[in-house]
Amino acid sequence: CGGPPPPLDKKSSTTTTTTNLDDEAVVLGVKEYYGQTLKSSDSLKTSACTSCDRPTGRVAEALKLVPHEVLSKFYGCGYPIPPGVNGLRILDLGCGSGRDCYVAAALVGEAGEVVGVDMTDEQLAVARAHADEYCASVLGYARTNMRFVEGYIENLSGIGIGEQTVDLVISNCVVNLSVNKERVFAELFRALAPGGEFQFSDVFCDRELPQEVRTHKILVGECLGGAMEEEAFLAMATETGFLEPIMVTRSPIEVSCPCRPH
Repeated sequence: CGGPPPPLDKKSSTTTTTTNLDDEAVVLGVKEYYGQTLKSSDSLKTSACTSCDRPTGRVAEALKLVPHEVLSKFYGCGYPIPPGVNGLRILDLGCGSGRDCYVAAALVGEAGEVVGVDMTDEQLAVARAHADEYCASVLGYARTNMRFVEGYIENLSGIGIGEQTVDLVISNCVVNLSVNKERVFAELFRALAPGGEFQFSDVFCDRELPQEVRTHKILVGECLGGAMEEEAFLAMATETGFLEPIMVTRSPIEVSCPCRPH
């Protein structure tokens, strides 16, 4: 994401058109998959979106407070909220039903702020439904310190996320779903205040995936089709301006499912 792609010659114009159509189909497919196809975590067809160790400490305690509906409709592969976030401004990319936002709201305290961004109406409806009562009745806050915004993580400026207004960006198995990861990194880098961090859980692969996998509706929805090759991710992060990423934990994902690209 160090700049725009090089100009295309005439021979590649047809391929580019096809790719754009594929990208549009992927975006629409993801919205449908998370908004309509999946009803709860029991609807998942692979283990990829639930493949992670159990949390500990304050995150584990905060999880116990999250409303059941929020938990049941959340799909992720980790727990990207670090300790020591009291008072911070946190942005959650692709927040879904809001589980990590609810946890973060408890950990940042009433003085902190949490904003969740998602493109799926159905998921946002769940996230918003419990926010006020959770903050007031469960956390005992005088104000609701989290809000949920409809929009795309590739265009944070378009939904009012200002430059250098966020201390910590988190994301849970969502960057892989984007068809323009360069833009995602550029936008979150713009939004982060000096000294800010991006901490996220996601699915990676050790090779470039073929087109039929990257556009397969179920594999993309299950966070497999859009998995980024590790070296490509490292290059993209440093080209954007981030310091070299640090891997906190890593574990293989063993996937078994009846679906295959076709």
